[in-house]
Amino acid sequence: MPERAAYLELAESLAERVEHARVAERLPSEHELAATYGVSRITARAALQELERRHLVQRVRGSGTFVSPRIDYVLSPAMPPSWTETVRAAGHDARSELTAVHEAVADGITADLLEVPMGAAVLVLERRSTVDGRTAGVGRSHLPADLLPGLADRLDAAGSLFRTLTALGFDPVRASVRAELAVSPADVAPALGLEGRPPAWRIESRNRCARTGRVLERSVGWMRADVLRVVFELEERGGERPARRAGGTR
Repeated sequence: MPERAAYLELAESLAERVEHARVAERLPSEHELAATYGVSRITARAALQELERRHLVQRVRGSGTFVSPRIDYVLSPAMPPSWTETVRAAGHDARSELTAVHEAVADGITADLLEVPMGAAVLVLERRSTVDGRTAGVGRSHLPADLLPGLADRLDAAGSLFRTLTALGFDPVRASVRAELAVSPADVAPALGLEGRPPAWRIESRNRCARTGRVLERSVGWMRADVLRVVFELEERGGERPARRAGGTR
């Protein structure tokens, strides 16, 4: 059997195993796979690399290969514009850590997106987000400083900006969102704990207050594609809302 066909056949067999495995379960080593399936270590290595390309497993140097904790990150009218709420709806723990905060002056693009005068003061928040304690995303948010004085000191315990804004009397709703799978920038990949510059989800969004119409936030974030799978759910107005899954998928 050609070597290429052999590694793909082994990858399909392992993919079925991964489908029913526990998150973070360790897979056999290349040596163990070679002995079990009667293939070369080169074939075993290629099969594991194929599963890694599919984001089904994570290979940790010196530790082994583990089933990826990949979950659905759902973008839909039914979900609030919140990292924390979206991840928790998938049945996982979500946290955000504020890594930097400063005030800046709105340039033309920022002023246009936030609907504030050019030169207005804006608050810039940089955050690192985790899923079940593991780094999964980094992002930067711009917010109008006049609307949210002292916001950085009022973030809730989990670092949820959405919950903090809600507690302050705002009603955040998503005004726009754009998601794409793109090559992670050189400064983003290390912050996500990635080797090299593999593709990651880039999500750019803008949120308003439903009550006042004011733009509350413009954000650009990057999320690990081996941890999260971005899913768009759209429905006709008046249509039946799709059933929400209790847990994520791999």
